[in-house]
Amino acid sequence: MIDALVDTTFPILERVDDTVDQMEDDIIAKAAPGSVDRLYHLKHSVTELRRYPGAQRDLFQRLITHGIHLQQQDMTRHYRNVYDHIVRQYETLTPCAIC
Repeated sequence: MIDALVDTTFPILERVDDTVDQMEDDIIAKAAPGSVDRLYHLKHSVTELRRYPGAQRDLFQRLITHGIHLQQQDMTRHYRNVYDHIVRQYETLTPCAIC
């Protein structure tokens, strides 16, 4: 369930990335009034959004590091999978990825 919840973020991140790409193309082709302002606000929103996977990443890192017990090996593998997805999302939201 946690993995599915984390994975629901990927389509949102793809749409944000597509929007930024389209805005950059529009600005290069012909700067419309408000395009730069819209781009600035979108980048600010992405920076704010970045806080969430950052906190999730830290939580799952703790679960992986401190939750390794013989009876929890299956869960630890699952936590690592979720952690990997969160890290990908976090990296997608880095300022350089949307610049």
